[in-house]
Amino acid sequence: MSPTPSPLLPVVLAETERTRVTRVAGPTGPLIRKEALGRGAGRRLRHEAKILQRLAGVQGVVQLAAAPDVEHKADVEHETDIKESSGSILLEDINGTALSGWRTPLGPDLLLAVAEALARAVAGMHHRGVVHRDISPANVVATPDGDVCLIDFALATTLTSMRSEFTHHAAIIGTVPYLAPEQTGRTSRPIDHRADLYAVGATLYELAAGAPPFGRTTRCASSTTTSPGCRYRRRNETRQCPVRWRRSSRTCSRRSPMTATRAPRGSHMISP
Repeated sequence: MSPTPSPLLPVVLAETERTRVTRVAGPTGPLIRKEALGRGAGRRLRHEAKILQRLAGVQGVVQLAAAPDVEHKADVEHETDIKESSGSILLEDINGTALSGWRTPLGPDLLLAVAEALARAVAGMHHRGVVHRDISPANVVATPDGDVCLIDFALATTLTSMRSEFTHHAAIIGTVPYLAPEQTGRTSRPIDHRADLYAVGATLYELAAGAPPFGRTTRCASSTTTSPGCRYRRRNETRQCPVRWRRSSRTCSRRSPMTATRAPRGSHMISP
């Protein structure tokens, strides 16, 4: 008689003032439970669940768990802001780790595999009319084989609901070293899916060079002075990468979205 396998105990993978992410046991295997915390928790969770429903079936995007006894929506009973959890959503677990925890720089083969998978995921997301607005190594989960999964759609929005307006530096959303200049509201340029392409380029650059193209603590990476005039500080650190990859990374990270060479589609990185 084979021994009964021990149950999977909940494991907290990440926790902030706004979110708690836990791996839990599901009917057929482990699942990821995401809880919203703090002010506006219920509203934020409902928003993310709605975005994920729109992205159902997109390869490379985290999926709501497809189990019969799983409720695919945030708790809607509490409309007021509360300090504790205001519900949760259950997500499929690809058993990967965030790219922010990987040792960089990556080897050329693995780098290309991650780049292609991420480009396909972003292209599929944009095809559904969704802009992530916070693509960074921390929000890309990957397996050792290079399969990737975009996570954390709390800040995502649809193309039809985006507005371009001045944003105070204290209200800027996203992760600054990967944030497109137009997202700060200081460039008077429209915000659309190309902001995600900038973040993809900065993310891939870090995987190749070990740091974002404009640094993590430099003046150009700060939220108060981001401007089109800042220049790459680490051009030589990606010379070991294939020419096509270097060209794609620089193309995505153009400071101006209106420059013809910041590509209009994420699929440009997977074309021959």
